Amino acid sequence: MKNILSLNFRLARPKVQPGKGDKYLPKILQDLSNLLRKTQKDFHYDTLRLSADKIRDLSQTLVEFAEDVHNEIDIWNSLEQYNLKFFETKLPLVPGSAEESAGHAPISKRRIQYLLWNQYQLFNPNLILSPSHQDLIRLSGMVSDFLSDRFKNLPLGSGIKTFFDQPHEFDKNHLYYGGLIPWNGEWYWSGEQKRYDNVSDEDLSKLKNTFFSTPQTIVYRYCKDLADKARESVKEHYRIFVDYHGKDMAVYPDGRSMAVDMRNQYCFHNEYKLKAAGKNPTEHHQSEIPDLTKSFPPDLIECNSGVCIYF
Repeated sequence: MKNILSLNFRLARPKVQPGKGDKYLPKILQDLSNLLRKTQKDFHYDTLRLSADKIRDLSQTLVEFAEDVHNEIDIWNSLEQYNLKFFETKLPLVPGSAEESAGHAPISKRRIQYLLWNQYQLFNPNLILSPSHQDLIRLSGMVSDFLSDRFKNLPLGSGIKTFFDQPHEFDKNHLYYGGLIPWNGEWYWSGEQKRYDNVSDEDLSKLKNTFFSTPQTIVYRYCKDLADKARESVKEHYRIFVDYHGKDMAVYPDGRSMAVDMRNQYCFHNEYKLKAAGKNPTEHHQSEIPDLTKSFPPDLIECNSGVCIYF
């Protein structure tokens, strides 16, 4: 386990001069992985228990988060500033984060809680997880205490920061496909890049269409008009939801009744659009609404203990 963790960690690092604190990170990563593995055995529920490979991934994410805020690389700060701009809070849905935001330690329980809450849902996209889940709160405190203790005397200096600070140049006459993020007044590559050689006009057109039709959330970073259009669409769906239910929250006795009513809501939505266009819904063919029981996780559909939808 130790060799795998250390090897994967080093392979994921950029090939630059290591920072003064880099050599301590593999040991912290190993110890954190052991802590997570032991801690999850005592969870009250099975919801957050992870396999060995996911524990490794989570440990690396947490250590790199701590490296970022410890060295003021500003990756995490960019996320909080984005949240603040769009949601008026740095850590949405995390109770107490607003009170803690002024002058809190870089490695704080609230930040860890927000990171874990999002990361667990990436591990399992079908997971509906409360940010105040009992095991999540407990784990956030333990991880925060552990990382704070290990990083408090760690020397400043990070190879990641060195990598971001250096100029980045690419070969000419090639097409590079990837994402960009703003940082420190400049734009930097985000995630994996792909290189394409000898791209025809037809290939370029297909690539552009793919970019605009698939990763919309990335496109919205750079295209204000599309982002504004998406926000208006969300506002319209919200208005229709409230018009149909009479409020922004709907409660059902079980998952199947929720799915049936959601289908009725979509029919209501279609009629709304026809009326808005000056057409009579009874005189125009409406698109068939599919069986929504197949669009939701089976556990949600079979739930008999109550289902709540909040827009």
